[in-house]
Amino acid sequence: MPNGWKLTKLKNIGKCVPGLTYSPSDVVDDGQGVLVLRSSNIKNGKISFEDNVYVNVKIEQDKRVRANDILICVRNGSKSLIGKSALISDERAIGQAHGAFMTIFRSEHSQYIYQLFQTSMFERQVQADLGATINSINSKNLLDYKFPFPPLPEQNKIAQILSTWDKAITTTEQLLANSQQQKKALMQQLLTGKKRLLDKNGVRFSGEWKSYELGDWIREYNEKSVSSDQHEVLTSSRGGLVKQSEYFADSRISQRDNIGFNVIPPDYITYRSRSDDGQFFFNRNELSFTGIISTYYPVFHFPEGDSTFFLNYLNRSS
Repeated sequence: MPNGWKLTKLKNIGKCVPGLTYSPSDVVDDGQGVLVLRSSNIKNGKISFEDNVYVNVKIEQDKRVRANDILICVRNGSKSLIGKSALISDERAIGQAHGAFMTIFRSEHSQYIYQLFQTSMFERQVQADLGATINSINSKNLLDYKFPFPPLPEQNKIAQILSTWDKAITTTEQLLANSQQQKKALMQQLLTGKKRLLDKNGVRFSGEWKSYELGDWIREYNEKSVSSDQHEVLTSSRGGLVKQSEYFADSRISQRDNIGFNVIPPDYITYRSRSDDGQFFFNRNELSFTGIISTYYPVFHFPEGDSTFFLNYLNRSS
């Protein structure tokens, strides 16, 4: 270890703030209570506000989220999510709460420690606590994790450099989001015939478009699960089809009896007929395996058509 660096346990430089336990009756409409930050509110190391839960409960001031707190997932149905974290820098998160499956690590050295939490040093210590069957780490274990700490001026410099890279990544992600919006506009032109493309000979397509009923191409798929957990249970989210165990964290648990769920093979689509954010659209199973999904979400396929074309067409105004 370099001269002046020390191997230090987290408990010597900070503390854990346990998360909030609440009941379904405490949940209120968006914006009517306190936001509870959960694992689904962490995306790429930053706080995301795409899947919010609000509650009407009394929260002690010391347990409210502060700027530069580190939000950590310490319990989840999916082991891969244990240990994922985000540094609280967005003002919308400050003063809010965090769920019981989360913890806050609070320290004066949080800028540097957050970067440590993105390393294999942290991951190895998390994995050592998880073992074969445990899907959680407790605060006592977390506070015993050891990391090398340089003198404070060097800590600050390291954190500053890595934070600059984080900002560059965020800028790239914003450029990607802008490109997605541009694609949406292009879809609207291409899928309505307002913009015609060139064929392989460089001649613009000019043939007349024909009108069809959707039923001429789409077919409903009615296979049902015949045993509990026959396939992975999926959720139709804004971001696509995902494992339900990863999407619903904290107080929400996958339904145990899933016999009779709709089976959805890869490349088949489902309609998001129920939504917690007011958005209704089609999602395609782009996972590498067959899943099952609630019967609230009908499953379809296109035996004689291009599913990518139809998916874009159906969602062009979403």
